[in-house]
Amino acid sequence: MPNNICELRGGDGCTRERYVVGEADVQKLIDDALAAFKVPTSALPEIPKASTTLPAGVADQAKQGTDPMKFDPAGHVHPSKARKQRKTGINTATYTWVYPTPFDAGVVPVCNGIVEDPNNVAADSYNAQVAGVPTNTQCTFRIVRQTSGLFSLLAGAIGFNPTPGTVNLHLTALEP
Repeated sequence: MPNNICELRGGDGCTRERYVVGEADVQKLIDDALAAFKVPTSALPEIPKASTTLPAGVADQAKQGTDPMKFDPAGHVHPSKARKQRKTGINTATYTWVYPTPFDAGVVPVCNGIVEDPNNVAADSYNAQVAGVPTNTQCTFRIVRQTSGLFSLLAGAIGFNPTPGTVNLHLTALEP
């Protein structure tokens, strides 16, 4: 039933009357009820109002709002279940990423790493593999470079180069 339709029911539960009410009608009903019970409006607590600001964002840490009298307090932030970062200038075969904000104790996040080749060497392909089991504070990635250039053709196979060159890593850890 729409919110602006009121029903009056008898003791047997059957509808006796149905009518449409507006906001002014509802306020009058409230005022009349308060007057009938002789409740001063100053004795009533303030009713929280909806926030007029945009919905809060998501951050690594939760933050308390600034106005407790609003349903959606301005300035509060929801805690994120994801950690993400872009690390530049990686030139080692393994890289240990320490999350910007640790997960709760006991959480084993799902981690992913994508290699970005800023030099755009077309003959090279990269793979970032999770090495070991991630913890709530860090994850180690193994970076493998596969070269398929002229040297590899002469050698007759795709070469696996343990030195990755200088790459950037796009890292993500998600709380399961």
